[in-house]
Amino acid sequence: MSDKKKDTDKKHSLAKGLGTFVLFAVLIAVGWTLNALMPGGKPGGPPAGPGAQMPGKGGPPAVKVQTVSEEMIYPSSEYIGHVKPVQTVDLRAQVDGYIEKVHFEEGSVVEQGQLLFTIRQDRYKARIASHEAMLAQAQANLVRAEKYLARLRNAEKRSIVQAEFDKAESDVMQLKAQIKQHQAQIQLAEIDLDYTEIHAPIDGKIGQAFATQGNYVSPASGTLAQIVQLDPIRVGFSMPDRDYLTLLEKIQQDDANVTSRIQLPNGSDYPATGVYDFTDNTMDRSTGTIAVFSKFKNDRSLLIPNSYVNVSLQTGDGKKMPVISQRALVQESQGTFVYVLKDDNTLEKRPVKLAQALKSDQAISEGLSVGEKVVVRGLQKVKPGTKVTLLDKQSQEYTRK
Repeated sequence: MSDKKKDTDKKHSLAKGLGTFVLFAVLIAVGWTLNALMPGGKPGGPPAGPGAQMPGKGGPPAVKVQTVSEEMIYPSSEYIGHVKPVQTVDLRAQVDGYIEKVHFEEGSVVEQGQLLFTIRQDRYKARIASHEAMLAQAQANLVRAEKYLARLRNAEKRSIVQAEFDKAESDVMQLKAQIKQHQAQIQLAEIDLDYTEIHAPIDGKIGQAFATQGNYVSPASGTLAQIVQLDPIRVGFSMPDRDYLTLLEKIQQDDANVTSRIQLPNGSDYPATGVYDFTDNTMDRSTGTIAVFSKFKNDRSLLIPNSYVNVSLQTGDGKKMPVISQRALVQESQGTFVYVLKDDNTLEKRPVKLAQALKSDQAISEGLSVGEKVVVRGLQKVKPGTKVTLLDKQSQEYTRK
């Protein structure tokens, strides 16, 4: 019995100690909570005065600003462009036969005159030899016929019959005609022999070979391969009739500066500037637009035929304008505004007039000066006259990308 009593007293002692520890921990937590809620900030410190600013609610809002920069802005219009090669050639067989050899690698760049396909030539060479033999026979017969006609002419008229003389003349004429016919057949056979070798008619990039070695081809076989000219290359886009009339006025000026810039599908700017090439000869009745084409250098083959790009058609000389991030713009029913940071760190709400959009930036025609600072982050927390602090003081200005 005494052992059981000792165990019971020991358990009561442990429970009492654990309860004391828990109570002590709770008191510490309550103390820290009260300390955080005290306006003075430190235990035992003086209470905060009415001018003290708290980092949370009631303090100046933190914003990020950007310095207004200046850029050369060109008047332009935006369109969706379609990349088209200046020249496209579908290679076709002009004679029939089996392909003996393919002389190119698919997807490679070929030069004008380069041999691409060879069709077996033995049949066409034999045809030439046959016509040459018939030509030689006709020429030999002509020599004999001309000699016979000459003898008849030198004989006394009373010793020959007129019909015989006429026949001799006719034989000579027929043999001369046969010679011309054989010569023409030889020429045609030589042309067919030339057609057994298919050469590149233009410089460009060749695609997939649709017929390979050992395949039988003929003029009805369709395209054997296609070559597209990649440099230079065209970009076509549809322009509304109103824009076209404006463009036409610019083109007709002697000092017209009409250029094109494009944005690639991945969002990057194409490094080269395009020049106006030509305008189509009819307007599309269904859309009220006309096709306009610009020509670009494409030595790096970044522009791929049949792809789509964003086209910016520039129709005039550039003008320097203030430029800011589009994040700074506040759109309201009364217009577009920005918040300008003043020297005393208060904000002025200022109306602006927009010029040209530049990706994530915006050119401003009126309302801002170069060097001023505008709010680009934290706009939801401010209003006119608000005093602010700058977010991220180590890098106080928002950098445009």
